[in-house]
Amino acid sequence: MNKSVVMNLKSEPTHPMVLAAYVTQLEEMGSWYFNLTTDGISNGIGSLLSRQYKTYDEAVYGMNERIAGMYS
Repeated sequence: MNKSVVMNLKSEPTHPMVLAAYVTQLEEMGSWYFNLTTDGISNGIGSLLSRQYKTYDEAVYGMNERIAGMYS
C-alpha cells in the first residue's frame, strides 16, 4: 500500500479501497461495462474492467455487486 496513505490512517485497511468507479458505453457495440480502480493494499493500484452488459442499468447493478463482494 502507498506509504503516504498508511501513514495518514490509524490502521491499514483490510479491504481494497475503491478510488474510482464508472460505467461507460461501447458505442460501436451498443453495450456497457464498468471500471473499478482500486488500491489493492499490498498489490498497489489496479483496475478492473467488467464483462459487457446489454444496458446501463445492468452494468450499474453488476458494479454494485462487485463492490459489495469486495467488502463482504
